[in-house]
Amino acid sequence: MRPEWSNDEGVTEPPALPPTSSDSTSTSFSTNPWRFVLYALVAYGIYWIVQIASVTVVLIAAAVMKAVETGEPPEIDVIEQLAVDGDVFSVTFLISTLLLVPLLYLANRFLHQMKLGDGFALHPFRWKVLGVYLLITTAFFFLCGLIDLLLDRSFNETMEAMLLSADSRSGFYFVIIVCAPLLEETLFRGYLQRQLLRTPLGKTPVIVLVAILFSVSHLQYGVIDLFYVFGLGLILGYVRQHSGSLWPCILIHLLWNAVASLFMEHYLHGL
Repeated sequence: MRPEWSNDEGVTEPPALPPTSSDSTSTSFSTNPWRFVLYALVAYGIYWIVQIASVTVVLIAAAVMKAVETGEPPEIDVIEQLAVDGDVFSVTFLISTLLLVPLLYLANRFLHQMKLGDGFALHPFRWKVLGVYLLITTAFFFLCGLIDLLLDRSFNETMEAMLLSADSRSGFYFVIIVCAPLLEETLFRGYLQRQLLRTPLGKTPVIVLVAILFSVSHLQYGVIDLFYVFGLGLILGYVRQHSGSLWPCILIHLLWNAVASLFMEHYLHGL
């Protein structure tokens, strides 16, 4: 009579050992939906690390070039001016885009085992949804303009200073209109929102939370401008949710930045 735990071929095999504490911990983590919050926080943290590192490297390089040009070590006020220089901003954001978008792709591909289209929801979408949200975004854009008019505010002062100091206005606008929507939508609506929606938080809290994180990434703006960024973040979050695709988010964000750039160009240079 063979042992009750021998297999059908008569090969005696010991029963499986109970899972160790480390196995249990690994299993519980892999099935815990809150792990997606950790993924989102890590991605957001890496975004800030890359941004700060890029700014630091570009500022040091710009300060060294300035010192070579003038023959004197740069003073604090010169470094502060470089921090809001349009060319420094353009190079910094371009570096961040070239680093972060591939990193997010690799996270989706190897950490979450998802292809490019599925990982970032690069799916076909209904044009009707895009049309509806374009109308909503247009209405919100003019509401922001009306608020600025009533408060007698100029355009975004930070962006004005950057544009006026940029030697390459075309490069500055390329970063604002193309790179910024691509990077920010890939991160916020493409990765963060997707990960957080896999938790028990719920759709609306996730959209609000991602809009807040989106606003925090624009802390260089004033309080009123941050309200505008938050409102845009809410709209883009619902666009992502209702369209099931990231393409409309990128397109609406691109159009928002393009129209805002036209208004800023007209305001500053009378175009």
